[in-house]
Amino acid sequence: MKPMTYNLLRREWLQYKSFGRTWLWIWVLYLGMYLLLGMAAGFVVVFLPIIMAYSAIYSAKQTGEAVNAGTEDFLLPVPLRDVLWAKYLFAFLMGSASAVVVLAAVLFQTLLNPEEAINPFYVLGVTMTYTAVITGVGMPLLYRFGATKARFTLLVLMGISAALGGSAAVVGLAALGGVPDGAGYALTITAVVLWALMPFSLRLTERFYRRGGVDHERHPIVEA
Repeated sequence: MKPMTYNLLRREWLQYKSFGRTWLWIWVLYLGMYLLLGMAAGFVVVFLPIIMAYSAIYSAKQTGEAVNAGTEDFLLPVPLRDVLWAKYLFAFLMGSASAVVVLAAVLFQTLLNPEEAINPFYVLGVTMTYTAVITGVGMPLLYRFGATKARFTLLVLMGISAALGGSAAVVGLAALGGVPDGAGYALTITAVVLWALMPFSLRLTERFYRRGGVDHERHPIVEA
């Protein structure tokens, strides 16, 4: 019998993949722009993982409809915290996959244009820090204010953080001769700390869920 975590993650994937193909095309478009334009499209380094983490959170169906056929055999009552934690883990995996893909593109671009080299730790640190912020803030907002208000709030946060903190830093520091090693290490440590603190965000999300927040998901597999 497969572990419950695997089944819950599979449930998240089945809910996500209905429009996940669209996001895969966005991957291809963004990475193609980066490989063709180099640092002229440096926003890809930050913005792509943010988009993927955001989509991983808000792709979950909000009406509580049944999961796709073929998975009902494991839809037994499970603790609410396990169900919510699977959403966090899924967002983390999507962000991590995006970070790895972007890092591979950056390293490949470095081989083609050594003068545009970026510290790999900076890339990982930036991408995983922003995905941690989007996930850690987005999940409680979703279950506190409902999908519509939370989505709008996170779009604003995502836009501001990517535009001001991400793109300018990547393009600007690269133009000045590369990102200092210390900045890359510091951002990587920050990302690790933020993801280590994610259980606190989970507790807040669980509290809002139990309060019956607006437009939250009620699914039969959730333990009463």
